[in-house]
Amino acid sequence: MKKKVAVLFGLTLPLFACSSGPTDFQQEKAAAALSKLSQGISTTLSLASPAKLLAGSFFNDQILRYDGTTGAFIDAFVPAGSGGLDEPVGVTFGPDGNLYVSSNNTDNVLRYDGTTGAFIDAFVPSGSGGLDAPMGLVFGPDGNLYVCSGANDSVLRYDGTTGVFINTFVVAGSGSLDVPSGLIFGPDGNLYVSSRTDIVLRYDGTTGAFIDAFVPAGSGGLDNPQGIAFGQDGHLYVSSIDNDRVLRYDGTTGIFIDAFVPAGSGGLDGPFGLVFGPDAHMYVSSFFTDSILRYDGTTGAFIDAFVASGSGSLDGPTFITFGETVLEVPIDIKPGSDPNSINPNSNGVIPVAILTTSIAKGEPLDFDATMVEALSVKFGPSGATEAHHKGHIEDVDGDGDLDLVLHFKTKKIGIICGDTNASLTGITFSGQIITGTDVIQTVGCD
Repeated sequence: MKKKVAVLFGLTLPLFACSSGPTDFQQEKAAAALSKLSQGISTTLSLASPAKLLAGSFFNDQILRYDGTTGAFIDAFVPAGSGGLDEPVGVTFGPDGNLYVSSNNTDNVLRYDGTTGAFIDAFVPSGSGGLDAPMGLVFGPDGNLYVCSGANDSVLRYDGTTGVFINTFVVAGSGSLDVPSGLIFGPDGNLYVSSRTDIVLRYDGTTGAFIDAFVPAGSGGLDNPQGIAFGQDGHLYVSSIDNDRVLRYDGTTGIFIDAFVPAGSGGLDGPFGLVFGPDAHMYVSSFFTDSILRYDGTTGAFIDAFVASGSGSLDGPTFITFGETVLEVPIDIKPGSDPNSINPNSNGVIPVAILTTSIAKGEPLDFDATMVEALSVKFGPSGATEAHHKGHIEDVDGDGDLDLVLHFKTKKIGIICGDTNASLTGITFSGQIITGTDVIQTVGCD
């Protein structure tokens, strides 16, 4: 424990592990995956590579990598102290496919090669913009990097390409913000931040202006919130570190629903980061037992110690994330129409549905389309974004499952006469990268 952290938190152990929200999708990796997709309708789901689970190991300054299916230790993806790493907390993949880590004791954000783990640079230099004790970090819908600055109670924004400081997005103490830790952009496009004052605050996702205390102080017994994530049911999940629980709140109103993971379930002690994995289950880092526990994503029931205590020398796990996988999902351009005719010169919008699938219904993989972050999706050669800045949920294929429907301005898509298919990329709230392709027919080109 470094002196700075002990002074900041007034504790003998750090209680600030951050849960970063969903990242902006990894454009380069997704683009590479798209180039490999076959022409025509994407009718199957497949993993381009097995998912890996990465965890910050606070006390030995490493990022450890585990098999995303078995939990077996693979390697120290980022070796101890690489690039000056000192007390890693926030961990997220960026738009360039590389790994970004907040180094709490050196007040910077370090970047590592997303494939090899090799140190690239100090993406955000020490103290840039006043950064002091950085915690959770997330790439926003605008492609920029947002970082919790724990020691000065603010959220700072940096250029997502260069790392140059842009502004203090959430000013110090806004809405009573105190030692911000976890942050995530929600389905409504706004920014949610956990505060040591036992609340989750909501800020305008465009301006950073305070909106409300989405989860009021102490609601449901919330005590020192850290990790936050939106689940497959659309609700907000928050790790409550001082009473060893994960609490669930209504994703629209913030009203307390239940203790999704009861106190100490499966040996949970000091829950920090949490994320929903590719299998739709919840993974929670248990700081004081040096393990990562898995819970049923629907019921909250304990499944197993996915990463056993101390595996790979795990010591004080902080934030966790899944990476190195691209999931091909079925999409339906202009649901209900056949053929999918598009006039590139039209001033209208094109509806596109991302479809939910289920193994129980004979489909190859369980995938919940409602867990895709609507604002992360980019469609067509030009990477058009959602025209209305939000998606809507509908069962477009009549199979009883809810799908995600998005709309894109035709002239923003980049489709030209003669094109025979169109693709999209995006990311789920758990950090899963997705791609999808459907056939089209261009009209009005004479």
